[in-house]
Amino acid sequence: MFSRSKDKDTDTKAAAPAPAALASGSVGRRPNARTAPSIISNDLVVHGNLTATGDIQVDGTVEGDIRSQSLTIGEKASITGEVVADDIVIRGRVMGTIRGRRVQL
Repeated sequence: MFSRSKDKDTDTKAAAPAPAALASGSVGRRPNARTAPSIISNDLVVHGNLTATGDIQVDGTVEGDIRSQSLTIGEKASITGEVVADDIVIRGRVMGTIRGRRVQL
């Protein structure tokens, strides 16, 4: 009823395609593809620096530097520190240096 197969090559060959499938899934991802932003909600206070390769949306309080591709600062947000991003939209309060390719106030 229950017995081991004497042909071990079929077990090895059946397991081989699984790593190839994982590798092909990661190849299809584009590094510049848009992803959901990292969100600092209005009841969150961050003491420290934030760094992201994508987008950050701040609605809370950050006491530290922020570096990202794109940064949106909400109306009730408060940032104390340096802000560096390619695209910056400021609707809240920033106490510190702002550096960006495009800054919208």
